[in-house]
Amino acid sequence: MLQKGAKPKKRGPSKLDDYRAVIRFKALEDDWQIRQIFKYLRELGYEGGETILRQYVRKIRPKPARRPALRFETDRGVQGQVDLSPYEIELGGVLTAVICFSFVLCWSRWRFFWFAKQLDRFMVMWCHRMAFEELGGMPAHILYDQMKQVLIAVIDGETVLQDDFARLVGHYGFSARVLEAGYKEGKGKVEKPFQDVETFLRHHSFHSLDDLNEKAYRWRHEELHVTPHRTTDDKPADRVIAERPHLLELPGEPFRCEQRQRAHTGKHFHVEHLGRFYSVPPEYADRWVTRCVLGGRLWVELGNEVISEHELRTDGAKFVTLPEHEDAFRKMGTRKKSTRKAFVAMGPAAERFAEGLDRTQAGASTYHMTQILKLVRRIGTKRVLDALRYATGYEAFHHTAVARIARVRRHQATSGAVQDALGGDGHERPQLPPTTAESDCADASSPQRPLDRYDALIRDKFRAAKEQDDGK
Repeated sequence: MLQKGAKPKKRGPSKLDDYRAVIRFKALEDDWQIRQIFKYLRELGYEGGETILRQYVRKIRPKPARRPALRFETDRGVQGQVDLSPYEIELGGVLTAVICFSFVLCWSRWRFFWFAKQLDRFMVMWCHRMAFEELGGMPAHILYDQMKQVLIAVIDGETVLQDDFARLVGHYGFSARVLEAGYKEGKGKVEKPFQDVETFLRHHSFHSLDDLNEKAYRWRHEELHVTPHRTTDDKPADRVIAERPHLLELPGEPFRCEQRQRAHTGKHFHVEHLGRFYSVPPEYADRWVTRCVLGGRLWVELGNEVISEHELRTDGAKFVTLPEHEDAFRKMGTRKKSTRKAFVAMGPAAERFAEGLDRTQAGASTYHMTQILKLVRRIGTKRVLDALRYATGYEAFHHTAVARIARVRRHQATSGAVQDALGGDGHERPQLPPTTAESDCADASSPQRPLDRYDALIRDKFRAAKEQDDGK
């Protein structure tokens, strides 16, 4: 209040004075948001702050009529609410657009927040899984607005959920309820906490997205959940203890949220995703694998093993090759040449067998040559060459076939024994385990019969067996 006789102070010029016409047009005619207007004014040379701009826009913009809403409360474990909200914040000094996923347990007001640069349906499902696992359960019903990550369409009053999201709902056993378009009052318990999120973002700095989520976690547990809620007057950390026994139990197996698709590594040992190729170790070239994508990360699985991991790229080279994969390829190329050179150096029989390996085993031929060279060190070159000649004749181009033939020849088997070792049709029998030939084969210094002597022994044994059968 002014003292008696005091004159009111004259208001000085405002930094908004030169821009009021522009502000009125953008706010009232174009219906721009305050942040858009502020950014536009900065480009025009405005040097004032956003606060006075916000106050002026609120003053000139007509206030919409607020429709009545009935406040309601739900019992323990009955309902949760989910919503998303975009923000622009500085991460490491760079202005970055992020989206906040928010989940609120209605009775206890326990809250979960997660920030990501993109929130597609797979990341939304991942946020659900993280919230449920941190909470130790889930409510019977969860409310959503008509977000595209959840809903496909509403047909005759019935909601049609996204296929992947419907799998999530079926896995955890809760009910997904989608509100009418524009009815944000129906999930006010999740709308209101975004004011707390804005306060948190204004009073903290972050050097990365991981740092943002880590600080948000500490803020929830150290401040938000231990402060009495304005409506319940209780701490959410205390109320959630009473609510947990009423939640649905988590299933035995966690839900697979990532986008999974079968992919082929090709001869260049890369898998394709959105026109870009990501490397796997070169020993997995020309294989069928499972490509998994989630939250800006790509990984490749073979069976239950993760063989490669990448951060998704949107710029740079089309082929993304990890340094360790490139080094392994160069070593493999050198080893492949030296292995083949040592193999064919054994003679023409080895060279013919190597050609058969190239024809039937393709990229795995070096592996078979390596195993056969190990066999050479155990039983000697002469015996292995003998087995290679027989294997080539039966077109059994496999290192286990060579080991079996070497074992059979060692024991002076009948002519049918080699066929049995090869499966009768020139291929090894799958039910016979591969042998190392270490215990069955003599050492390299043992005397060897010439090949024609082996053939004569086989013919004599067959003739004797046939005569015995005829006599019977």
